[in-house]
Amino acid sequence: MFSNRGGLDALLERKRPSVWQQFFSMPAVYIAKTLYSWRSITPAESSSTPTTAVCISDTHNSQPYIPPGDILIHAGDLIQSGSIQELQTSIDWLNALPHKHKIVVAGNHDLHLDPAPRNPTSKQDMRRRSHSPSLRQPLVDPPRRLGVQYPRSADIWRDTIPPDTDILVTHTPPRGHLDLNYFGRAFLLDELWRLKSKPRLHVFGHVHEGYGQKWVMFDGLQKAFEGIMSGERGFWGFWRVVRSF
Repeated sequence: MFSNRGGLDALLERKRPSVWQQFFSMPAVYIAKTLYSWRSITPAESSSTPTTAVCISDTHNSQPYIPPGDILIHAGDLIQSGSIQELQTSIDWLNALPHKHKIVVAGNHDLHLDPAPRNPTSKQDMRRRSHSPSLRQPLVDPPRRLGVQYPRSADIWRDTIPPDTDILVTHTPPRGHLDLNYFGRAFLLDELWRLKSKPRLHVFGHVHEGYGQKWVMFDGLQKAFEGIMSGERGFWGFWRVVRSF
């Protein structure tokens, strides 16, 4: 647990790399990302009554202002050190928010939401004391340690997403999308491509510097861009992006 607020602020508010840092570290990736970001996507307007989803992640014990909405989605890392006390405080905070529906998945810091908790009794007590948020076991790849993790090399995503999913919530991003170029999971991206009907909304966190939103089309340009992000460098990888643009 952090000994002072400054340490937590540094974790929550890590700065994104500058433009020059991104360019000089990976020129092909930077150019591909720039071209890909220039595409214009106009989402189709829904004829049904709109639903407001408030999407947050990686709060790490903080309790920021949360705007109103119909659904509150937390994509993991509610806490920092993994203690049951921290988790209970975060669950109580979520429980007090006015949103009618709340969905939470665990992140790699949320030890006591692991399927094999260190203290099963404490986990059961915590569940009995909190009724509103819907807790779901996640699929999270391990950055280094902590809990609720799976090997990076294992394809844990295959056939895990129901075909009629409208809103998908994972802690980890798919490879190449809001993941600081390389922290996202390729197997998750593959599973999204396999789905005949894509989720209308995918909420994820884990990479603090990757906050934001983007529209995707699952077309040739996106496939070429993802090839660059997955390591397809050189002339032909870059040419596929330019040709599809």
